[in-house]
Amino acid sequence: MVGGQLKTKLYKSNTLSENPVLVVVLHGDGGSGRPPSSQYKLAQGIAEGFDKLEMPERLRRIMGDPITFHDVVAVGILRPGYTDRDGDTS
Repeated sequence: MVGGQLKTKLYKSNTLSENPVLVVVLHGDGGSGRPPSSQYKLAQGIAEGFDKLEMPERLRRIMGDPITFHDVVAVGILRPGYTDRDGDTS
């Protein structure tokens, strides 16, 4: 990442009003040893629906019937100084 920019991924609900709800998702400090990327999946699930996400069947059973949100713009942000699973750094 050049020029001090943040890595972000933006997701939108299928239909949006003139004033959609903005949801900002940040990852935690980590500690698992894996690069953070869950903020992107969570933002996508909120905006597009969790049923559209690829996830293990075990996790789908735990989640049950996910809540569906409408009229949402959600952005996953990679915090400064972190590198995600795509190898991009904020």
